[in-house]
Amino acid sequence: MVSDTRIIPVPSQRPRFVCTHCWFVFEDDRALTCPSPEGICRNPRPEGGWSALPYRVRGNFVLQSLLGRGGMGAVFLAWNTEHERPVALKVAQRLGSEKSQQQIREMFEHEARQSTFLATYPKHYVSVLSFGVEAARDAQSDGIAFLEMEYVQLPTLHMLLRETPMPPLRVARIGAALAQSLIPMHQHRLVHRDLKPGNVFVHEGGIQTETRVFDFGVCVPEGADPNRTSFAHLYPQREVIPGTDVYMSPEQMDRQPLYVESDIHAVGSILWRLCTKNVPFRAVGPDQQTKLDDRRKRVQTVPSRPDSMPQGLYDILKQALDPNPDKRFPQPPGNARDYTPAMGLMRALQGFADDLVRERRAQTEKSRQQVRSLVSKAQLIENKVERAAQLAAHVQGMLDELRALAEYLEEDDGEKSNSTTDALATLAAKVRALEDEASRLIGGIDPPPVPPVPQRWRGWLPWTIAGLSALVAVAAAMKPSGPTGSGGVEVAGPKPPPPNPPEDITQFPPVPDGGPTIGDAPTPVGNPEPDPGQQPDAETAAPPVTPTPTPTPPPACSKVTVELAFDMVARVETGQRIWEEAKTIELEVSPGGPDITVSYQDVDSVGDPGAPCQPQQKTFTTAELIDEKACTARPPKDPIAVCPKTR
Repeated sequence: MVSDTRIIPVPSQRPRFVCTHCWFVFEDDRALTCPSPEGICRNPRPEGGWSALPYRVRGNFVLQSLLGRGGMGAVFLAWNTEHERPVALKVAQRLGSEKSQQQIREMFEHEARQSTFLATYPKHYVSVLSFGVEAARDAQSDGIAFLEMEYVQLPTLHMLLRETPMPPLRVARIGAALAQSLIPMHQHRLVHRDLKPGNVFVHEGGIQTETRVFDFGVCVPEGADPNRTSFAHLYPQREVIPGTDVYMSPEQMDRQPLYVESDIHAVGSILWRLCTKNVPFRAVGPDQQTKLDDRRKRVQTVPSRPDSMPQGLYDILKQALDPNPDKRFPQPPGNARDYTPAMGLMRALQGFADDLVRERRAQTEKSRQQVRSLVSKAQLIENKVERAAQLAAHVQGMLDELRALAEYLEEDDGEKSNSTTDALATLAAKVRALEDEASRLIGGIDPPPVPPVPQRWRGWLPWTIAGLSALVAVAAAMKPSGPTGSGGVEVAGPKPPPPNPPEDITQFPPVPDGGPTIGDAPTPVGNPEPDPGQQPDAETAAPPVTPTPTPTPPPACSKVTVELAFDMVARVETGQRIWEEAKTIELEVSPGGPDITVSYQDVDSVGDPGAPCQPQQKTFTTAELIDEKACTARPPKDPIAVCPKTR
């Protein structure tokens, strides 16, 4: 079984060599023994050196690159010279005895038979094209058992685990597609027994998602002998249960007869990990038996709902992970005879996805209506601002006329009052028209109180000038500043010239007959003249000087939190603590402190000596993790590779 199948090989710049005993690929042809990190090979180097890729197997296949490795062998991208096509070639290892060769042949023959049985559903399953055994070439080498499979250029769910946690809608669509792929197999009463992210290809095309299941080496009919396995003899030192412990159902761990509901439990565990990046029931322990005992206790109770998981999706996964197989989407009353729990799971996930899409569309439509309403209000404000700008130009012109007239009347010779009566009446009519227009735009204008003067004709001027000044101030506040329009934020660059005031006032509403004249102005009472020695008003007074605050020195640097990222979920251990499952960790680093050693391994490979990803270590100095002068963290730019692509 292969834990991870990478179908798009990365070309290497250096020659790569392969050990034909354990199929470990390495790049140092000077090694005297196979450097397999599992320590299960140590095959001495042949007289002619290591076999370099491409490597020919049984004349018809040329191995080009490694796609993935597992506890029993490896999968290579190969070229079938007879049919002129690329294929995925699965080869097994350790075939020293005739009994071992016979057992591996039976296992591959079983997988080929099951795949051929499901070949009528190419949309959901990967086809097996052929299988065979190549005898040993000499006394120092073993035979080769191989399985030729269809080469699928799609990523596996295991490769997508780096993108977890995924959005709930994406998880629901992947889960519905996976449940749909299981329906034909379950209708034929076949149990996969080893569903996991590494055994599922996925294709996501917009709203349409498809999956293809492969690796049927431990697939059995419903109700078959739970102890049936074709590779227990390869691990005589331990008790082996076919499957992957973190995705096993309770009945599979207890070696009970299995039914299709066992695969539903595995699908629930896969979707839980896609949504939360963690499996719902961990298996912690140094060996498989200890991990199974630990997981048996956890699997009896479904964890509480994580914050990132919607209630609807949680209810579906909770039913799929129920410890009682009879409660995992049982057949509803009146349903067809060909109903399977995978159908119920698929319909539930599709219903959740449809409800989520409808909810998001309704929210989007509500947001569109709000945006349209805001656009209408913004356009109305823009129109008012443009009209206010025009009004400001008229008010400014009127204010200039009134100020000129006030200066003219400063010298009272007894004849100017009669000569300016008509001019003041005309100006009063224009002021009333401007006030009406401003009231329509920004509401009523309440001019500030003005010191009165004893002459009747002089009472109009300060009052009118103050009112127009208020109009100019309000209109200027609404006037757009610079090329940004109504935003009021000035943009660097040349400012546009102010608008030219119109020559006449005919565009404003006319003043009705009998409008105000100079004789109609109220007679102010009180102090006849303002005190020339009074203090300046608030607008002309100088602002108080604010003292500049003294900057506070930064605190001394004691500890800095540094975040380390990994390219997949791993078990991480440092001198500070242990993370059982993590994709990112945080370390407390002190300037000038000791070096920090980080040990890590893929969570699916912990405690498995035959797993492709073995424990790794990396040591960091404090200078590599923090900038002591700036007292800031500087973690590695790229995530740490938990399972290196090349060894």
